[in-house]
Amino acid sequence: MTTYSSHNSKTKTNVAMSEKAISFSDTFIALLGGFAVYEVLGHLQHKCNLNENCTKNYYEQASMGLAFIAYPSGLATFEAPQLWGILFFGCLILLGITSAFSIAETATVFVKDCWIGLRLPK
Repeated sequence: MTTYSSHNSKTKTNVAMSEKAISFSDTFIALLGGFAVYEVLGHLQHKCNLNENCTKNYYEQASMGLAFIAYPSGLATFEAPQLWGILFFGCLILLGITSAFSIAETATVFVKDCWIGLRLPK
């Protein structure tokens, strides 16, 4: 939001309303993603409960275990698992790249606004 408001001086957009819209849409997308993850974990746990030899509890997976063990195992049970695997890991790669860009952009805008912006006449 700091970077967004820094670039907003020319358009005079209401930052408070934009902040609320961005926050609510981010929350909605996070909840939707959470439902998708627990749907896959529920499917895996249901298949495991049907098998007498399975002792795994997929709901205990967290962090790296969830992203690189449990979720890919669930995607392998879908039709066309290679497609879903490529899409999933492609999204993880894009998540890392866009996070790096947002961190770099925030630092760059901070330096520009604090030091370079003070030297230029307005």
